[in-house]
Amino acid sequence: MSRRLLLLFGLAIGVPVLLGLEWLLFSRIGPLRAIFAQVSVFSILAALGVVLARNLIHSGLFLVAFFFLIACQFILLEAEFLAAMQVLVYIGAVSILLMFGIMLTRNVQGDETSVGRWPAKLPAALIAGGLLASLIYGILAQRGGNGWTWAAADTRTPIADAAI
Repeated sequence: MSRRLLLLFGLAIGVPVLLGLEWLLFSRIGPLRAIFAQVSVFSILAALGVVLARNLIHSGLFLVAFFFLIACQFILLEAEFLAAMQVLVYIGAVSILLMFGIMLTRNVQGDETSVGRWPAKLPAALIAGGLLASLIYGILAQRGGNGWTWAAADTRTPIADAAI
């Protein structure tokens, strides 16, 4: 089989499966939470692309995508000013300056600076995983003054009383 035929076959099967998962996600947790979850997954993938890309140009482009997805999350959280500042400052200034800096250097491909194999990187991976697990536990188990937890929250709590 040719590669194009395999790609078309994969798309023919993958698109209905993804649409079914999309419908299931939207019907279970609601449209706004589903969109937020999808944007969060894409943000994590873009951040991983920044770290794991071997080419510095690709890494910079993944960084631009990450900043844009963070701006999308700000919009979903109804923080439009922060979204606009994210686009103007980070995408419009920092990322473009970083891209010019990468393009004006001689070595665009990037050298392999850490030539360790996976067993040598295992302690750092375990420490990072433990730190992530403790942060997730700390966020989900955090209790407010009246026993309120993030895990049990269905709606956003108001910032201030409406009478003010």
